[in-house]
Amino acid sequence: MSQTKRILVIFPRKLKQLEEEYMESLKKDRHEVRCLLLDTDTCDEIGLISVEENEKNMIWAQEIHLKLSLTNSKELTFLLGQIRMLNWFQKKKLVLINTDHLTPTGRKSIRNIMLAMHFELKPGSTLADLENKINEQKGRE
Repeated sequence: MSQTKRILVIFPRKLKQLEEEYMESLKKDRHEVRCLLLDTDTCDEIGLISVEENEKNMIWAQEIHLKLSLTNSKELTFLLGQIRMLNWFQKKKLVLINTDHLTPTGRKSIRNIMLAMHFELKPGSTLADLENKINEQKGRE
């Protein structure tokens, strides 16, 4: 039997239905699950309450599961900054839900950073290292 984990799920707003389905599958596996969209108060005018709640949820989680969209957004950039900073103090496993649809961009990018974090690459890793990890995963599927 697998160990129960505390998992924070983050999906783009437009995919709320898929997020709820994914969360239910994790709950069936007896994990504790929180959702950034559903479990965050977004009613403050400035956004500080939302940011603080996001940070509390990230600290609570053992793993952060993220559905990465193919387009970068300022919100995603901000979340990446929060996740990276948190990793200095508390190691978190970042799980990209849709790695099968993502390829490296061929240059520095948020997508490449997220993929590198997912595959637990270290600073100094190259695009070739990232592509090798992706190919290894495809070979196991």
